[in-house]
Parts: sequence; structure tokens; C-alpha cells
Amino acid sequence: MFPFLPPRPMRARPPRIPNPINHPVPKRLASQSPLN
Repeated sequence: MFPFLPPRPMRARPPRIPNPINHPVPKRLASQSPLN
């Protein structure tokens, strides 16, 4: 789609999307998280 740009690995930078289902919040961050 963009041949003028260098090819970047798809999984080089994973999106920082908080997913409580797959990635539970650690207990140290649970107190700071509004979604408890």
C-alpha cells in the first residue's frame, strides 16, 4: 500500500490497549485503577 515506506514488522510495537480480560491488573495497580 505504501511502497515508498520501509517494511515494518507487524508485531514490532504491540498496541498498548489495556485488556483486563487477557491481562489482569496487578494488585499494586489495582488500588490505583478506577475499575476495581
